[in-house]
Amino acid sequence: MPVLFFIAGFTFDAFMVGPIDHPLGMLQQVAYLALIGYFITLEIVEMTRPLQIPKWLQKFWHYREELVHFQLGTLLNVYTLFYIKSSSIFSSFIFMAVIAGMLVANEHPRFKKFGVITRFSIFSLCVVSFFACTVPVFLKFMGIVPFVISIVLSAMVLGLFYWILEKKNIDGMILRRNIVEPGCAVILLFVFLYWAQLIPPVPLAVKSIGIYFDVEKEKGSYKLSYVRPGWKFWQKGAQSFTYRSGDKIVCFVSIFSPTHFKDQIFLRWMFKDPRFGWQNMDRIPMLIAGGREEGFRGYVAKTNYQGGDWKILVETTDGREVGRIYFTATPDDNPTASREFKFDLL
Repeated sequence: MPVLFFIAGFTFDAFMVGPIDHPLGMLQQVAYLALIGYFITLEIVEMTRPLQIPKWLQKFWHYREELVHFQLGTLLNVYTLFYIKSSSIFSSFIFMAVIAGMLVANEHPRFKKFGVITRFSIFSLCVVSFFACTVPVFLKFMGIVPFVISIVLSAMVLGLFYWILEKKNIDGMILRRNIVEPGCAVILLFVFLYWAQLIPPVPLAVKSIGIYFDVEKEKGSYKLSYVRPGWKFWQKGAQSFTYRSGDKIVCFVSIFSPTHFKDQIFLRWMFKDPRFGWQNMDRIPMLIAGGREEGFRGYVAKTNYQGGDWKILVETTDGREVGRIYFTATPDDNPTASREFKFDLL
């Protein structure tokens, strides 16, 4: 039953969670974080002396652990969904494994027995995730500056708990074990994962990416042409790119970003050399602007290429991967035959 409830809750959140820049969603996150922090503060005080529970809280105090883990689970679901939307599984596998581990820890009775340490660790992760998601939204760009600001704000919030509890004369050993150590561990983990370029680049998210022969503007939409066997239905555009003289390779991307968000991304073209492996060929910049629910649309074209295996990485200015696509370019062995083009309208 716990597993079924977990799956049902995550599925419910997946359909109900709004855009990352939705004001009501941000207010709900702040409210949950504030309430969780308040409960954890009372729990730590109760470790050292009898606690006078406020009247409005007395009926719920017995269920405080369940309430806190429910709220932590909701926040973890929200941030996991944000990270999933912004992540490339190839570059963010380790980070997503950490998030998944926290989700399991929050639901598993064995981890709950560790008490406040588990709850404050997950709470710290949620605090850092909140600022990591919202600071770029308010600054309207990404990079090292928003990340540093989010880490500083997270440290200030977590340090506030230490200061409040220290003023209440809580034993220093209790504070170090339950506040300082888990809080510092989470922040240092985030810094390391950012340095290793493993944290998904929220709030950006690739909505669509494909390989095409040509692109035309048509009544506010883009008409994208491709040739593809019907049985390769899983491909986006012409990922099996059979080219003739004069053909160009067009990579079309649709990227979601918040309203008024303006930044730059790069499309890194890489060719798989039979002897030396993947080689950088081009890194083409593209300016993006946010606010369109279906994503900002843009494309780059390449006319100088060779046959073989290729991949295109969509990257932020600080080198984090938003998405990627693989394709194979093959010379047409019957260049005089007619081609039947199909079209996507995006």
